[in-house]
Amino acid sequence: MNLKNFAITASVLAVSAVTTSAALSSAQVADITRQVKSAKTAEAPAMVSKLVTAASKEDKADTAVAAFVAAFKSHPATLTTGLTSAIQASPEATEKLVETAIHLAPNSSATIVRTAADANPEQAQAIRSVASKLDPKKATVFEREVAASSASRRTAGASATAPVGGAFAGGTVVVTPLPNPVAPTQVYAQPGGDPRRQP
Repeated sequence: MNLKNFAITASVLAVSAVTTSAALSSAQVADITRQVKSAKTAEAPAMVSKLVTAASKEDKADTAVAAFVAAFKSHPATLTTGLTSAIQASPEATEKLVETAIHLAPNSSATIVRTAADANPEQAQAIRSVASKLDPKKATVFEREVAASSASRRTAGASATAPVGGAFAGGTVVVTPLPNPVAPTQVYAQPGGDPRRQP
């Protein structure tokens, strides 16, 4: 095992030990880390989801945390997509995942809260509460992110069922076609080729 693999495995074990109930053995965590690390960056969130879905019911939350940590440590660009995959595969682990994600990337805490609230809207207030306990100075930012997530779901849901503008106007929008559209006129003519041009 090279130094980078060792560092990733050690960090996964450290974060897992802090945030999980130690239901996974170190060998299981190392296997999860190996599988996620072997995936390409674009495939890492799908690997997280696959590993969590395949886990037993009692290990699902711990697997979600371990797989997310492994994805973030080996592919940092997967912060939001890996978190979304883990939350959607194991909604009961949402609070643990948010806490872990904020510990791993404290400067991205607002993004983490928004991503988690989008992935699991039923636990949006619990997500805000967990984040506010970890970083009380950003409590209003977290509240704003949860509210923005809720508003975007309402807008997306209304626009998906109503015609354009219907969600905001409260009615339907009727588009009437123009009668006999005028043919487009030529804008460009060759120099000296316009017979109507006066000398």
